[in-house]
Amino acid sequence: MIKLAPMRSFGIRGVIEGFYGKPWTHDERIDMLNFLAKTGLNTYFLAPKDEPGHRRSWQELRPSPEIAKLSQLVSHAQSKGIVFGTAVSPGQTITYSSATELDALKGRLKQYLDIGINLLGVFLDDIPNDFQSEEDAKEFGSFAQAHAWLGNQLFDWLCSEYPAAQLVLCPTVYRGTGHEDYLLEIGKLLNSKVHLLWTGLQICSYRLDVRDAVVFEENARRKPLYWDNYPVNDVAMIHELHIGPLRAREAGLGDHSEGLLSNPMGQAEATKISLWTIAEYLKDPLNYDPD
Repeated sequence: MIKLAPMRSFGIRGVIEGFYGKPWTHDERIDMLNFLAKTGLNTYFLAPKDEPGHRRSWQELRPSPEIAKLSQLVSHAQSKGIVFGTAVSPGQTITYSSATELDALKGRLKQYLDIGINLLGVFLDDIPNDFQSEEDAKEFGSFAQAHAWLGNQLFDWLCSEYPAAQLVLCPTVYRGTGHEDYLLEIGKLLNSKVHLLWTGLQICSYRLDVRDAVVFEENARRKPLYWDNYPVNDVAMIHELHIGPLRAREAGLGDHSEGLLSNPMGQAEATKISLWTIAEYLKDPLNYDPD
């Protein structure tokens, strides 16, 4: 009898609160952390698109009451064995070549580091596809070059001052075949220890296949960290309720990715139905049975 090599569970297994629309409440987040621990998920990434501090006012330090609530979430996550991460999305307005704006970004990230958050994201998704300033157009030959430069600056800073921290970058081109020029260039220029988020062939990918993950790894020079847009129901899907099981994710993806973060629905309680099945898949992809 031929024995199949075991397929491991995913390393990073969790949710990314990254949807458009009304963010979850503090109490819903505490409750979700309890749920993640119960189901064996190990990561909670906080990055709600419509929370003002996340995108629109990224240069400003967060007020003390917000940091206090965030600190409560971090402490609760740690008590449950959950890695808690959060992100900043500066791409709509940032001037990449500005030392002042780089310092502002570091200042915001330092607020998070100082309360024990060591999983940090800089998200450059859903932004204009060209530079916002003439200075950047002169300084960088491409968008990918600017994004790799920014990522490397932050990575080097973290290595020097916060060596326990991990950096996650969401690229502007975050879905496709893996052959995109932007991805090829950022893969070549960006330090290979920086995680890159990827949604698969589409924004909401019907399937996630090993062969596509292999292509990504070859061209981006690192394994993908999947941002899986299921069961999210934002934007054009707000009239839908996604409570079915996770389907069409190949078992071998655990060996060919850094992990998978599910982007959930705005309805925190209802989203647990699908999340339970996602947890089952991520823990034991070979034996997962959606039916």
